[in-house]
Amino acid sequence: MPKYYGGELRVRKTVAFTGAAGLGAQGTVNVFTITGRVLVTEVTAFCTEDLASAGGGTVALGTANSTTKLITTTTATGIDINEWWTTGTGVAEAANIIDSQSTVGAAKENRVLLASSVIITVGTADVTDGTLIIDIFYKPVTDDGVLVAA
Repeated sequence: MPKYYGGELRVRKTVAFTGAAGLGAQGTVNVFTITGRVLVTEVTAFCTEDLASAGGGTVALGTANSTTKLITTTTATGIDINEWWTTGTGVAEAANIIDSQSTVGAAKENRVLLASSVIITVGTADVTDGTLIIDIFYKPVTDDGVLVAA
């Protein structure tokens, strides 16, 4: 269930990859379902266990129609424990939050209008192990605008 933080809602999902369907097999991992429409103000993804893939698996965070809208495609094995998954790579424990229009820095502040559920797209090969904690901060745009962990 979303929680309020400084006038915004926050929703969290922990994704533990196993390589099974919907949990790291090539295809999608459902992260958040949506009702109505929301304005995403920030996305964070933190790794608590190294991601593993024997065949160079990739991950991207977005929607079914825009798979890289929130975080671009990244080689899964490049995301290690105690790193933030941000703009195509993992970065150390401390990362600067910058506006998504900037080309400098690591983590980014997103301002994205959503009307579709959020997914991780797994490509190239299965992601067989590892854990990510994903938080989205948002504001409802419609009266029924809510994100919920899938």
